[in-house]
Amino acid sequence: MVSRRNFFTITLIMLVLLVMFQAPEALRERMYDYGSNAYANTTKTEWDRRSDVAISKKEAQKTGRYVVLIGDLTDHAVGSAVRQWCACSKRYVEAYPRLLDCSFDNERMPDVVVIDSDCLRIKKDTPQLETLAKNGVHLIFCGLPDRQQLRQHTQLKKLMGIREIPPDDIRVEGIHLYAGLLLGGEKLYKQDDLWGKTGQNKEFGVPWCRLASGTKTYMAGISAKKEEAAALIWRNSIGEARVFIVNGDYIYGNVGIGFLEGMMYEADSYALYPIINAQNLVVLNDPAPACGNEEEMMRLYSRTPQAVFQDLVWPGLFVTMEKSKKKMTCMLEPQQNHTDHAGPDSNRLVSHMKLLQERFVEAGISESITGKYDYDYINKVLPDYEFLSVYQGAGAGNGHTEQMPYGGTLSNVRTILTDYDHADLLVGYYNQNIIKQLITHNGWNEHTFYDDLRLNSMETALGYSCIAVDMNRILYPQSEDDTWEKLYDVFSGNVNTYWKDYESFAATTLAESDLRIRRFLALRDTHERDGDVIHLELENFDSEAFFLLCLHGETVKDVQGAQYERLVQGDWLVQATQDHVTITVGEETKPIFYDNSADRQE
Repeated sequence: MVSRRNFFTITLIMLVLLVMFQAPEALRERMYDYGSNAYANTTKTEWDRRSDVAISKKEAQKTGRYVVLIGDLTDHAVGSAVRQWCACSKRYVEAYPRLLDCSFDNERMPDVVVIDSDCLRIKKDTPQLETLAKNGVHLIFCGLPDRQQLRQHTQLKKLMGIREIPPDDIRVEGIHLYAGLLLGGEKLYKQDDLWGKTGQNKEFGVPWCRLASGTKTYMAGISAKKEEAAALIWRNSIGEARVFIVNGDYIYGNVGIGFLEGMMYEADSYALYPIINAQNLVVLNDPAPACGNEEEMMRLYSRTPQAVFQDLVWPGLFVTMEKSKKKMTCMLEPQQNHTDHAGPDSNRLVSHMKLLQERFVEAGISESITGKYDYDYINKVLPDYEFLSVYQGAGAGNGHTEQMPYGGTLSNVRTILTDYDHADLLVGYYNQNIIKQLITHNGWNEHTFYDDLRLNSMETALGYSCIAVDMNRILYPQSEDDTWEKLYDVFSGNVNTYWKDYESFAATTLAESDLRIRRFLALRDTHERDGDVIHLELENFDSEAFFLLCLHGETVKDVQGAQYERLVQGDWLVQATQDHVTITVGEETKPIFYDNSADRQE
């Protein structure tokens, strides 16, 4: 028979155990409300397409943002790069198929003339280009003209800073990107970086030139025979004008926007321009509510699809997210198979939403939402959750979004996420109220030279990137390379290595980057330098705005109306907190080293 004292002790122990095991769960329920989006209220804004007003030619001429392109703005290479660069940097651009079609006003000359080499007529255009340079107009040659014609034209070679053009291509086994033109610092790309470890891994030929004295090289090919380096991007000076030459297809689509911005910085005493400051990490087609392909998952992992994601995928993704200091947005795919009539598991969706909320992950919706049943299901299980983003793959822009029956929890969608397209704007308005953001990198793919060049260029121009990983590649593998272990090794290596240089930029969810993009597109800025003081004036200022400040051999001494952080030598991230910012700069103090060798000898 149990005594009263023992009974009381046993009861007390049971109560303690009950509290120990149940209190954390109750605390989770109170702290993490899976039914609401924590980012919905903190990212609201009134900015829409009406606030994104293009700059006029008159204003551009006054503020030094007048660009002329000799080429086609509608092409997907040079024209696309210039079009996107001018849109993002709020420049005014005019395009002409031939230089002879241009008539320049001596009092209203463009800041820079960009020349597509395919549209260059060497004999007819060179005298006018030389006159433009002597008048202080910067020139950017996108690609080398025909080598045989160039070799015979001394005047154009002098303009480009070319001393000699060898007859044969030079064999290149790597590429050297020098510090200064793009963010990310100096980079040396070897064969594996150029082609990937599974690529062709071979040398390639490059047309090259021996440069004259006084030129500056920004990127060069490393000779396979350790001979002279082949200049790929360099600069010549003609009085106050800077002449940039790009030997290769590096100014194409949105890959070229950072190069063009970097050239403008190199042509001036300083650069100060707005950026978005947003780094996104997105999980596409999150299958938590309804996993499929059970037979294949059992074969590969001896686990059900649910167990694969619960035990392997999500713990790995969260470790990488925390190690890289990123934030995550998960695009839910409530039902993958619309023909089995089984329907998604509501309890599993609720449990998964709790997990996402604990990690401060925002939830969005994948493009698989195509029928009324899917909408009814989402509205029933998550009636109060405000989904702010939808992933549409490559489908956005074809009118599909306008026809989607948004309602209930989907009535507040602000952002459409689409697959990468080098000819499309990285960010912009899809319609009157919805922003379109592009995925910039596939996190599952091996990061090559061209991926890194694109990353550095986009970060230089906009301070923006969006890494995405598609869960369907795990759930429906096409080869042995699509197993979780291999994919995770590549993904973790990519994020923790190549994005490390940009940890000073803000980690954001899609809702947070949406807010920053709207502010960025609405912002109007003017700045001028008076001695050591830079005055920055802002219109349409909303709480905060981000700028990249680049200086030549100078440093920031004091800032009023903003906070600032040094990124690398010569580059600062400026966060404006007022509509007028004053930046005082001065010469960078160099460390003084004392030689005590004489004292030691004594």
